[in-house]
Amino acid sequence: MSIPPDVLDQFLVQMVEQGLRTGHLTNFIRQQKSTPSYMSQTALDRAIVSAMDKQGRLYASEFSGSLDIPLQTVIHAWSVLAPQYEWLVMDDVALTSDYVAKIVDRLQVQINDAGCLSMVTLAQQLGLPYALIQKILDPLAVANDEDDSKDLIIYPQLSNLILTRRYANDAKERLQGALDQATQPLSMFKLQRELLLEEESLFYVLLDAVIKRSSSAGVFRGRHDKAVYVPHVYRDAQMDLIKSLVAAGGYIEYETVERSYPYSNPKDLLARHFPDIIFLPTCAVTPACLDEQESIAENALKSKEAKRTIRFCCSRRDRRRRHGVFSPARKIQENSATTETPTKRKQTVLWRACPAGTSLTSVPNTKSGT
Repeated sequence: MSIPPDVLDQFLVQMVEQGLRTGHLTNFIRQQKSTPSYMSQTALDRAIVSAMDKQGRLYASEFSGSLDIPLQTVIHAWSVLAPQYEWLVMDDVALTSDYVAKIVDRLQVQINDAGCLSMVTLAQQLGLPYALIQKILDPLAVANDEDDSKDLIIYPQLSNLILTRRYANDAKERLQGALDQATQPLSMFKLQRELLLEEESLFYVLLDAVIKRSSSAGVFRGRHDKAVYVPHVYRDAQMDLIKSLVAAGGYIEYETVERSYPYSNPKDLLARHFPDIIFLPTCAVTPACLDEQESIAENALKSKEAKRTIRFCCSRRDRRRRHGVFSPARKIQENSATTETPTKRKQTVLWRACPAGTSLTSVPNTKSGT
């Protein structure tokens, strides 16, 4: 008696299923169709190798869907086949060595043309995982521009960017040139835009490299986009101005110092360049000027009339305490004679102590009496 075909099919399916469950059948893969069907591991391996030879790359999700087998089954097969065929496998995709070589050639052309490119952009253009692009490009680049063994650079601080050595050197030369030519304080925020370096982070990495490799003719105040480069030539010119003002007048107000050189504390700056200068609340005075003005003020008080206009001075008590300044107050004395005209009014200069912080300008006093 013959066995009906449907019964035979059911019997074979049961045998295979039992063999798969018990582990006696290891070379068969159950496809995920409603009607039970199976593929041998050998057939799957041949299908993968054939697809890779034709296409050069294969996505596991697409391939497993076309064969109706589990995704992990394809990935496991890749792990066995990849070392044999020298495939590059990353996440969901596998590439042949020939396909990788074509990608490398294409990437090098793009990078050389642009000078600097984002790996995220390259991954999007090629339709490949970002991690795979990194894995392909990392062996082609060095981590700093001091290593000249390769023409591509990937800075550790900017692992998303890859640039050519020519691009990096050109950018650093332009940076160095801008610093060398500066005669006024130079904002790094402004310089970045003038040099057309779109990647702000790259600008500061290259700037750090410029600072380390050469002795800069200036100093940097602040960091990153708040940084300002102050050239020594500007600092020296402003210090010459401050010194000339002190030499000419014997004193200088702190506001004047701050306007002339706003990158240092006025008192600290004056103390470095004028060790003997005396600090008052609103200005700094040289000892010679202080002695001269004290003498003039004392003579004026003794004679009760000043024959010259006095800028300012300190009393001996205030000089010892180093605070408080004097300012001139004009007193107009009218002749008591009724026949004297206003044009014959006599002017004398009196002196009175002003509180600390008072302006050094003349203060009019129209009150009568001495």
